[in-house]
Amino acid sequence: MDGYRSLRGVTLDFGRITLVTGANGVGKTNIYRALQIARACGAGDVARQIVAEGGMPSVVWAGRRHGEPVVRLAVDFDGARYEVSLATVSRGDANRKMFAFPLDPVITTERIELPDAADRPVEMLDRSGATAFVRDEEGHRVVFPAAFHGSESVLSQLMDARQYPELAAVREALLGMRFHHQLRTDEEAPARRPSLGTRTLAVADDGSDLAAALATIQRDGDRRALEHCVAEAFDGAQVVIDEDDDSGRLDLLLDTGSLFRPLVASELSDGQLRFLFLAAVLLAPRPPGVVVLNEPEASLHTDLLPALAHLVEVAAEWTQVVLTTHAVELVRLLRSRPDAVTIELDQSEGATRVV
Repeated sequence: MDGYRSLRGVTLDFGRITLVTGANGVGKTNIYRALQIARACGAGDVARQIVAEGGMPSVVWAGRRHGEPVVRLAVDFDGARYEVSLATVSRGDANRKMFAFPLDPVITTERIELPDAADRPVEMLDRSGATAFVRDEEGHRVVFPAAFHGSESVLSQLMDARQYPELAAVREALLGMRFHHQLRTDEEAPARRPSLGTRTLAVADDGSDLAAALATIQRDGDRRALEHCVAEAFDGAQVVIDEDDDSGRLDLLLDTGSLFRPLVASELSDGQLRFLFLAAVLLAPRPPGVVVLNEPEASLHTDLLPALAHLVEVAAEWTQVVLTTHAVELVRLLRSRPDAVTIELDQSEGATRVV
């Protein structure tokens, strides 16, 4: 990762569980967002994502540099490597007026390499500007047969996965990364409302289908893990899903065992609601390839961290889990695992560095 906000030549090796730690402002969230940008290249909405952050002039490295600012990202998936370079529309570019959206990124290069039988990298995609070359079924280097504009990834134009299965596999790996940052927990939060009664294999970012996601885990997923982690977190409490036969809607309740009736979602504390959301994320019946959580301990009492650590351990049986966190106790609980990697960040002269 290079050139994105505070990231200057940062390389990270992720484990089955990866704990990214460090003080406020050292770049933990920048790593989270840089990974989101890589995923957005596969999804075809990288321009929208960057403009939502303020546009290319806002996200590029603000320190001293030579030449025009460029963001370079690379992600490795089991030997497959995806690289992309994003540039700003140069103020000195004679064609600047041709760019209707100057906040958009300009994808200058895009590459995919895969290992051959001898584990040597073979170039499957090589894009420079508006021209891209790919390997066909016979291994010949041919021009990619589709048009794409400057802020559009080649991967977003793969219409037939059978024609370029290797490229499609890399795109699916990128799309297999799932991200969760903050969950609304105010009185009007979607997670406090009933859900539609439908099988939900991945909870929505806003928690609007939280009840349905938890019901799906109870019926099709690891029900025992959900019961164990909720009971550990809340002194033996149980998740109850109440279904309205007339409307088909599902209500989320938490039976604490110490009250005369279960608590409805609107009565749950911020920490209770957030923990149940994290349970829905980490115990999803169809787990993603990678799940990235930015400060999952937010709103959680320290007493809930052992239960959260157990959730992460269960999830890591099926997916890679990346956490950015301030919680020293959560790091302590997870870092001793043989498949866990701890990455401590610091900052020097405005640049993030790995300690």
